Amino acid sequence: MDQGFRAWATKFAERVAGRFDADFLHKTVLSFQFLPEVIEKDRFQPETEMPIWTYLQKTCSSDRVAQGQQLLTKFQTSLDEIVHAYGVPAQVLLAVWGCETAYGSNRGGFFVLDALASLAFEGRRAAFFEQQLIAALDILQAGDVSAKRFLGSWAGAMGHTQFMPCSYLQHAVDFDGDGFSDIWSDSPVDALASTAAYLQAQGWRSGQIWGAEVFLSPEAALDLPPPDTALNPSDWTMRGLTPYQDLPENGLAKLILPAGIQGPKFMVLENYTALLAYNPAQAYALSVCALGDAIAGGLGLVQPWPIGEAALSRNEKRNVQIALSALGYDTFGADGLMGPNTAAALWRYQRDQGYVADAYLSRALWAELAG
Repeated sequence: MDQGFRAWATKFAERVAGRFDADFLHKTVLSFQFLPEVIEKDRFQPETEMPIWTYLQKTCSSDRVAQGQQLLTKFQTSLDEIVHAYGVPAQVLLAVWGCETAYGSNRGGFFVLDALASLAFEGRRAAFFEQQLIAALDILQAGDVSAKRFLGSWAGAMGHTQFMPCSYLQHAVDFDGDGFSDIWSDSPVDALASTAAYLQAQGWRSGQIWGAEVFLSPEAALDLPPPDTALNPSDWTMRGLTPYQDLPENGLAKLILPAGIQGPKFMVLENYTALLAYNPAQAYALSVCALGDAIAGGLGLVQPWPIGEAALSRNEKRNVQIALSALGYDTFGADGLMGPNTAAALWRYQRDQGYVADAYLSRALWAELAG
């Protein structure tokens, strides 16, 4: 493995030679270390492996809510200034901080260059991580952070709110005015402001909520539209959906059923989509929304999660994708991840079988298709 990694590193250095100072590049690439534990972590990500209700229990614990409320008071002045500058509510920024690093207590201990080089060499998304590695070298050569402090997660995400290097270069801000966009500092101010800048760039609408839990009438459950259908909130109401809190009359909303028809149901707006740009897992986006609402004093969900249902493994999900495609419901690949293509295929299969078409892979449906 080491010989193959060294050969890859040499060719990588040749590909980017014109971009960096020669001595800097040679010294840095020579120091790359392959980290097998990074590859192992890439193959198991909790927001895609564990049931969503278990993930939310972990990320939105009462202790985390209480700590978020304390930090809201502690950093009130800075947060007010950030909200004024970017329009993203303080509780949302605190929720991202809480979900990403438990408010800075777990920012990651991997050397970012080693983690990214390992993933670029052998990971599932080699091209993506090579671009991140190039951006990380840009950051280091520019002197934004020292090599000793250049630490992050196994995936190369950095700082209090876990910015990837490309996102850092595009959106990081020096909000405290000390001359550096220092997301690695013990102070979270630059990181929180950078997160707000990122969400604003992804289309965050100031003054609008992320969405709301909704009641779904029995009649509406029998006529669910395809996943990812976007309608005006008033059109959803006409279809039998009743939000538990007021939603804007304009704009587009989507219905998401993260635990199917048996679990809580949500109507989500553009701000939820902005959160998905930060992390595309539904479990992550809902965690940020739920934690933010709780920090702001929200009352929580009305409908319970179906906590008695055992989680499906990634391999079990992969087998369902294979089975659906074989039946003519193409999932366009079998990676064990429940993305939009798999949801659309599930919805079509359920509809054709006369089932409630909620696009949710329950254990019973798994048993029917691939068990």
